[in-house]
Amino acid sequence: MSKPRIAVVVLALSLAVPVALTGCAAPAPSPSRTTAPLAQKSGSGEVRHDLDPLTSRFPQLANAQSATWLSGSLGDDRVPGPSLKWIDAVVTLPAADIAAMRSLYALAPAADAPSVVEALEPELPASLLAADDLDAAFSTDGFQSRVYLGDGTDTLVLVTVFE
Repeated sequence: MSKPRIAVVVLALSLAVPVALTGCAAPAPSPSRTTAPLAQKSGSGEVRHDLDPLTSRFPQLANAQSATWLSGSLGDDRVPGPSLKWIDAVVTLPAADIAAMRSLYALAPAADAPSVVEALEPELPASLLAADDLDAAFSTDGFQSRVYLGDGTDTLVLVTVFE
């Protein structure tokens, strides 16, 4: 085989091998309840208890009796450009509201612990229930939420991001 012909064969093979390998690669895993956040949560560290910022964003929390929550932005505030905001909250609701959620959603024991900021961890119930359809109910108007109900409590845990 002549040198130009060998070069053409080598070039063709070098282009074909990555394409062939890419076609054989396993698909990327799809997001799930256990997917870790992609960016670090930052914020003032102020623990809040006011209800209006939560109840105005989430009508399902309109009857909230109390809340402990923190908020901030994802990523590094020194980097320019749009950023996502986050809210982590532990909310106490009337027993009737919790009972209604338990009957509406396909709850099961949570496979993962909520990825809340450290200051909120002591507020988490020991045992949690979760459901994709409950997440979807709180994931409207630009919010992407993970929601957990305390098993045997009147507590709801909300982990949400939004623009």
